[in-house]
Amino acid sequence: MAKRFSGVVMDRTMAVEVGAVHGRGAEELRRELISALYAQGNLGSGVPSATLLVEGTYTVSMDEHTSTETVDGETKEETEQYYTARFDYRILHKETGDEVTFGNLEESTSRSHEYKRPRPFFEALLDAFVSILVSRDPYAELREDLIARFIAEISPREVTIEVTLFEDSDMPELERGIQMARAGKWKEALGMFLDAIERYGGHEEIHKAYYDAGVAYEYTHQYRHAREFLERALELYYEPEYELELNRCIRYEREWKWREEYLEKLRLVNGN
Repeated sequence: MAKRFSGVVMDRTMAVEVGAVHGRGAEELRRELISALYAQGNLGSGVPSATLLVEGTYTVSMDEHTSTETVDGETKEETEQYYTARFDYRILHKETGDEVTFGNLEESTSRSHEYKRPRPFFEALLDAFVSILVSRDPYAELREDLIARFIAEISPREVTIEVTLFEDSDMPELERGIQMARAGKWKEALGMFLDAIERYGGHEEIHKAYYDAGVAYEYTHQYRHAREFLERALELYYEPEYELELNRCIRYEREWKWREEYLEKLRLVNGN
């Protein structure tokens, strides 16, 4: 487990403009997102003073599964409907157009309906008609959850991450480095991982040392080196966790750079 700082909306006065959101049902998401940001004090919809611009794609899908069961000569049919909503977003600096951060969020839910079979035609038709009249938009709650998670993600906060590091019995430095990393001593851990790379450069599992070193560079805010080592690990061996961490690194590097630049501007304005 490790802690890191995340988020890009630095305070309640920072206006966030909601730009184009594409996809079926996107207009509802956009409208509700604007309302939620307004309630947070960060709304900027077409406002010239907006600092950040949100763009994205909203996608929805529904899968249906029907099963039947016969008990004591009575047949029951159950239909399960699975609804999924996903929001892929990116946030840009309104003035420069630079990408500040990006991400994707997904929510899902299900509904089930049980019927006795056989059902008269008109009874089935009536049930379907009533269901249409009384059923709420199945994606409404999903949008609400997506928006709540989105606002939480872009707000500055300290987050606890479960960091995956790899060890190898032939490279004891990795185990010692991992112990240091778990204690929050990332600089010391980095030294151990680099020692392993230097000592066991030709080892078939050396990609683990490159990955661990890349993570350590990441947690000491040396993002350029972090990317280089994570990319090297991926070149040597494809491991999904390597790719996932590289994407995390790219995202957090942009967020960190944005926060540092913003805080520096505040220091200059305040004369500190």
